[in-house]
Amino acid sequence: IHNPRFVNEIRTPHLGTPRKARRALQFVKWTIIQQKQKIKTLQQARNRLIAHVTTMKGLIKHLKQKNLLSEAA
Repeated sequence: IHNPRFVNEIRTPHLGTPRKARRALQFVKWTIIQQKQKIKTLQQARNRLIAHVTTMKGLIKHLKQKNLLSEAA
């Protein structure tokens, strides 16, 4: 029995002994932690991009009000 690379590869033989079950549980917990970290960094990147777009929209609006930017630009 090979060690599973993904959570969905864990089968009944991987849980046959307490040691194997503990190893599988640790693997699942580690996978969840990694996914949470990835979700967090992706959300941070998304929020920063949204803030950047909002700032740029505000800058364009300000420049249009001051007539420093034409409608075509």
